[in-house]
Amino acid sequence: MESQVEVKYTATQFALVIRGKTSNRKFLDALGTMLGGVWEYLRQHEIKPSGPPFIRYLENDGEQFKIEGGFPVPRNVEGEGQIIRIQIPSGYAATTWLHGPYEHLPEAHEVIHNWLDENGEESIGPSMEIYWTDPGSGAPPSEWKTEIRYPVRKR
Repeated sequence: MESQVEVKYTATQFALVIRGKTSNRKFLDALGTMLGGVWEYLRQHEIKPSGPPFIRYLENDGEQFKIEGGFPVPRNVEGEGQIIRIQIPSGYAATTWLHGPYEHLPEAHEVIHNWLDENGEESIGPSMEIYWTDPGSGAPPSEWKTEIRYPVRKR
């Protein structure tokens, strides 16, 4: 895993997501349901996502996570039912990468938490994980790439 943290500017992004709550134990099932549901909606409506799938951590009370999972889409795409359109605001984000299996994601988040503490920064919004490698692609877990972002104030 790379432990370097970079602060970068990210543009406003529209996305279709499904929101829900889950526990740590059921996290992967919830993520699969959310991403699979949005993917099926995109497929049925012949909409090409404008980037890789992601999740955002909206709340965490220690036992339950409120998350949303989905795909970035062009500005003019709307959802329906449990598929909702959101706008992720532009701004700066402390970013690091995990090159490897998802079981190491907590370590990648810890890298950013440590960087925030060491630099007197704080996250100002939901963190997100962007999954640049599709586990179904056949790539071994050691080659998976996940970007972790925490929004921060302009430096």
